[in-house]
Amino acid sequence: MRFHWHSLPLLAWSPVLGCGSSLTIAHEQALAGQYRDVRLGDEAADVHARFAEPRQPIGSSVVRQVFSDRAVLDQLEMPANATFRDVTEGAQIRVLFIERPAGAPDSAMLVIATTTAARTLYDSEGATVYDAVLTASGVVVAEAAAGTCSLRWLNDSGSQEGAVSLDAGVCTDELRLAPGRPGSAIGYTNGTISGVAFPDRNNSWTGGGDLITWDPVSSAIVVARKGETEIRAWLDDGTEAWYTDIGQAIEDADSMGAEGAIALATTVGSNGRVVLLDSVTGNALTAIDVPVPGRELSAGTAGTHLALALDEELHLFRVNFSGAR
Repeated sequence: MRFHWHSLPLLAWSPVLGCGSSLTIAHEQALAGQYRDVRLGDEAADVHARFAEPRQPIGSSVVRQVFSDRAVLDQLEMPANATFRDVTEGAQIRVLFIERPAGAPDSAMLVIATTTAARTLYDSEGATVYDAVLTASGVVVAEAAAGTCSLRWLNDSGSQEGAVSLDAGVCTDELRLAPGRPGSAIGYTNGTISGVAFPDRNNSWTGGGDLITWDPVSSAIVVARKGETEIRAWLDDGTEAWYTDIGQAIEDADSMGAEGAIALATTVGSNGRVVLLDSVTGNALTAIDVPVPGRELSAGTAGTHLALALDEELHLFRVNFSGAR
């Protein structure tokens, strides 16, 4: 696999900082190619993503690649109908795929791959799977069967450890989950309804979007709608923690983990921007302009790096919070 590298003009990536702020965003690396479903995970030194060379069809091949020396550490080949959904990196790397067998649209299998093997953790056996994410020790799956909508917590052996029922209207094709790792909480939204669920209880409320992330500092879900300018955070009891209209179309959002910031990829005219918001207040912290709007954004859980995918490039940014707040 061959990669083409180039550096962007420094002025094109110049940061837009608030007066007196010492928070900085710096462009570090660039990778050429089509990167989709980008995940930095817990180790910001490498990235997981579906990959294809420029102008080539994008399939279900998923690579784990080091930014610094461009080495491809792993390459997973999954069926074309498998969706790369989530990744964790701790004692071992766990990559979650949702595989929907051909000819069985109402069934799905959850497949967990490591650097050495892949195995089916769960087969829905006719239940419709809407989404699934990794927990610290298993998965949570959102599914509907026999007129019911539910979240099920499964351990790494596939045994159920908890389940809650959701309103029937929550299970739609727009339903997206956000894991509250390392805890057991799960945030969700389907465009009109949002909520936070635990293995033994659930709170939901009116309001939602199609972008969702979990902030571990405020223990809140942050929700927006792609292409719109408003973003909201809710606590797990449904209390609105904050609301912000940033005046820029939001393309993607992700939490920066322990640093207490929400990263946004936005569109500003014909250009793009990466914006950081304080995850507790929603106040803008800093931003960096980019030459074109980003397609996807992923933040490392350590809060030190961001990855921004363009049409045929992937860019890594270092974020320095030292002394900023």
